Amino acid sequence: MTTKNSDCLNRAIKLLASRPHSTKELEKKLATRGFAENDIHAALEWLSQRGYLNDGEFGIIYAKSRVARARVGSARLKMDLRAKGLDGGVVDSALASVFGNDGAELAVALDSAKRKARSLAPGVGDEVARKKIFDHLVRKGFSAELARQVVFEKFRDIMGDKIIRDDA
Repeated sequence: MTTKNSDCLNRAIKLLASRPHSTKELEKKLATRGFAENDIHAALEWLSQRGYLNDGEFGIIYAKSRVARARVGSARLKMDLRAKGLDGGVVDSALASVFGNDGAELAVALDSAKRKARSLAPGVGDEVARKKIFDHLVRKGFSAELARQVVFEKFRDIMGDKIIRDDA
């Protein structure tokens, strides 16, 4: 390996030491730092061969972290993973690892809805609360069908004692 190759590899290792990266992310960061394309590819190849760079593992780690921190749905997570440069198979695998079992996405949606309900103004009416929670869930990447299910079937669980009837 030449000096330029080793400089590129050292930079890549430092970047990976701070947090996991996808291959595309690491490639972009190295390119913006002015490394030559062939040096970048040599460094990425070296890291991949030794297991330091693995898009499949990165996708799963990122997906689990994103869902735990931001309580996002599958559509939003899929978009985020694609933005990280991951291909369809890796994205599908990551989504399956997070939302694979029945009810997993529903549980995340319920948690996200409860968090939103806590931020609603006291005394907000049922219809306003339902709309705000529904809109919040859709923005977070949950399907409209799942958001509807949460808002209409689980509303009492979400709101607890904050329920106020609009039709009173």
